[in-house]
Amino acid sequence: MIRIALWVFVSVVGAVALDGHADFGGLPAARALQAWWMARQFESAALHDDLDGLARLGPGLASVGAGDGPLRFAANRIGFQATGESWELPAAEARQRAEQGLSLLEAALGTSSDPFEIRLTQALILVNRVEEAGDARRLQVAEEWIAAGGGPRYPFSTPAESYREALRRPAAERSTFLTARFRIAHAEPH
Repeated sequence: MIRIALWVFVSVVGAVALDGHADFGGLPAARALQAWWMARQFESAALHDDLDGLARLGPGLASVGAGDGPLRFAANRIGFQATGESWELPAAEARQRAEQGLSLLEAALGTSSDPFEIRLTQALILVNRVEEAGDARRLQVAEEWIAAGGGPRYPFSTPAESYREALRRPAAERSTFLTARFRIAHAEPH
């Protein structure tokens, strides 16, 4: 009878611990160690331009409570920086990397503490790296960011002014105007 009671107790405690509803001695330290180790791996991947490592570790760090900063960094490096001309990637691989960066960001949009930054990074990738001008995502993401004025913490009023100016233009000219304004506002340094 004692063995059965002990077995039931250990089973319940184990299930509660695995489910994440209780922290028993050492579990918080183990989680902190795991987060620390993932952060070191992420830094190493960034240092060595390991794009696949960044894609794997960025969302992992977000899931252990590091926020979405590492995820946004990974998506920016993969989808925007690594697809620049200096990397000399073949067009198909550059397109795949841009889409990979966009996918990372889209997956995090609903849980992000700063969705405006995610939309900004998505728009940067779409407007500057995805070459199909007819791609509806280009206008949608850039327009959402501009219409929101860049978000509550954006320091300039330029996006909101651009959106108001676009609304004064004929509907046929708006997409070209907004995409051009976005590109001007976020031009890459040469």
